[in-house]
Amino acid sequence: MLKTALLYMILSIFLFAQEVQWISLIEGEKSQSIPSYNYQGTIYVSVKHLADALSVTNVSSNDGRDFELEFSDCSIQFKSNNPFIVINIKDSAKSIYHQLPTSSHFINNTIFVPLNEILELFNEYSQKSLIIISPGRIFVLPKQQKEINTIRNVSVSENEKGTFLKINTALKVYAEPKQENQDTYSIIIRKASTLEKNYPDLFPTELVRFVDIKNVGTNVEIVIKKKSGNVAAEFFTIDNRKELIIHLFNREDSPLLERESDHFRVIYREYHSYLINNILINAERAFEPIARLFNYTPTDKIVIATYDASDYGYAATITTPQNIIRFEIEPLESGYEIVPYNERIQWLLSHEIVHIVVNDAQVGIESFFRKIFGK
Repeated sequence: MLKTALLYMILSIFLFAQEVQWISLIEGEKSQSIPSYNYQGTIYVSVKHLADALSVTNVSSNDGRDFELEFSDCSIQFKSNNPFIVINIKDSAKSIYHQLPTSSHFINNTIFVPLNEILELFNEYSQKSLIIISPGRIFVLPKQQKEINTIRNVSVSENEKGTFLKINTALKVYAEPKQENQDTYSIIIRKASTLEKNYPDLFPTELVRFVDIKNVGTNVEIVIKKKSGNVAAEFFTIDNRKELIIHLFNREDSPLLERESDHFRVIYREYHSYLINNILINAERAFEPIARLFNYTPTDKIVIATYDASDYGYAATITTPQNIIRFEIEPLESGYEIVPYNERIQWLLSHEIVHIVVNDAQVGIESFFRKIFGK
């Protein structure tokens, strides 16, 4: 019997030692390695190393065969080579016996349990969410976040207006610029992953040398190498913020840029580009009910010119020779804080669009003379 036991221990140590690998536990910009191994198709991880990486209080017996996790609402007890764990609920002094699909393993004085089961326990009782994004990577997220955004598809196209990089995602995109200089433009997509995919179709264009999309911590970084310092870039989202568009174009001598929607054209400076998508969306939302109410169709797109030359935000409108809204982007005066409105930009633009509808409408004989003389 003793010989059989010794043989089993030697074989176990030999087999498991050959298969121990590491899983990356990623939280923000920090990455830690957790010992793991694949045994008969099931991934096992060290409970102690996972608890230490997540700063969860834990207690282990001298020989490591008994292990206990301490959470705010409960404690969880593990025993080596045992499929049962005990969950002790603190408020009710109640104990729950939970069976793992297989017995825990004991390697190098450490208890290993199946990965999926231990993540379920941590997600249930800890203050964080753990999500597997690839066989060797686990993301640590806030408790309320149950899923992470993923990159579904990436494509490149070009036309007379420049190069367009389109990134489709599973959830809403939360992106921000990271760097722009003479030869590089980069953007960070927060709380997202490529799921280790490659994107072979990202070919060079007239303006772009190459595009690199990679995981950086719990984010995705998009790095674009430009062919010259004269190439400018901007980004915006469409499709309910599930598609990110990066637009690269040759910078003209003028410092002003343009972007259009169905009924509006925004003229802006590059440092206002972070606002333009929101301005166009709210302009269309404001325009639709007003145009429908007054049966108004503009003959040309309404121009919105952004400024930040004042202490407080406001807007003004002219309709001759063209429909133009001057939009100051600063915060409103403090007195307007008590005015009920659903969104500041939409509220201001709604007011200005009414001016345009009233002053631009063609009434009676005026429509005849406009055909001859214009406005």
